[in-house]
Amino acid sequence: MNEQSYIIYLQTLSELDVKEEISDKISKTLQQILNTEEASSAMTTTNAFDWYVENFELEDEINIDEYQCTVTVNYQASGEQDEESGICGYEITGTAEAVIDEFGEVTYQNVTADIVGIDGSDDYDHDYEENLTEDDGNEDEIENEDSVDVIVYDEEPF
Repeated sequence: MNEQSYIIYLQTLSELDVKEEISDKISKTLQQILNTEEASSAMTTTNAFDWYVENFELEDEINIDEYQCTVTVNYQASGEQDEESGICGYEITGTAEAVIDEFGEVTYQNVTADIVGIDGSDDYDHDYEENLTEDDGNEDEIENEDSVDVIVYDEEPF
């Protein structure tokens, strides 16, 4: 869009053409979602690599004002599973708000990224590692965290 702003161009299109134009623009920039802190953080909790956003869907509501266009994108990304390591998830689903400015540049904000469980369910406990270090305030219950329970038998087993 040389002289004309991208937003003005969008405003001249029909609703169906706007959705098609935005979908095309998103498909060309979608991999940027993986560069966000939220997606990167989710990816690093797995042992998968070579992540790629495979699928996306635009929510119906597309907001266009005089300066920008915003739309929520639902996406699915997957990575290659490291064969030598245990499976810790290799698929991420989430949402991102795509903001398209007057120059047609797309940025992603308000990104969510959830690791999908091994069997395709959302059973993965995203807070597991955080819960390992959280203090629950029950210091009285455990006097020595390094202690080991020892069972003493009166007889020799077998």
